[in-house]
Amino acid sequence: MKRIDTPHAAQDLFGPGRHGFTDGSPITGTPSTSLNAGWFNAAQEEIAQTIEAGGVALDPTKFNQLATLLRIGDWSHTGNGYHTLPGCLLIQWGTVLSNAVGYTTVEFPKPFTTAVFCVLPTPIDGSDPTPSQAVFATDGPRTLVDFKFFAWRPSTDGGVAINTNWFALGI
Repeated sequence: MKRIDTPHAAQDLFGPGRHGFTDGSPITGTPSTSLNAGWFNAAQEEIAQTIEAGGVALDPTKFNQLATLLRIGDWSHTGNGYHTLPGCLLIQWGTVLSNAVGYTTVEFPKPFTTAVFCVLPTPIDGSDPTPSQAVFATDGPRTLVDFKFFAWRPSTDGGVAINTNWFALGI
């Protein structure tokens, strides 16, 4: 970000080299800070690029886009949801009933854009009388849009599906 650097900027207002603005004073003859296109262009692009980097298209009819982006970020706090943290770290979670036989494919609420760091499926407490007997495993490489996991508990008829919470972390 560019700090104001016009001839009448308030020199070192926020510390050495950290200039600011002044209203000036007609009594003391201190001129007010002159404004220039360079500073306004830098400020405009810092704000506009922050909004666009948050995945939001600029809308000239809205005057709260930056505040909205900074206050809540990108999120969906539902049963199957996600939250994007500063720096683009994406946390996702959900609940699914596993297949009784074979792998279960789960689609992420929001596709990752670059990488999936980890996916952790776990049985929901109380959903299965013997979760310690459950077998959990993820299957091969994850994609940016989904993952596969195996959650199964042996039974006399072959297997029982398990209610499963999952958590994923990536960017």
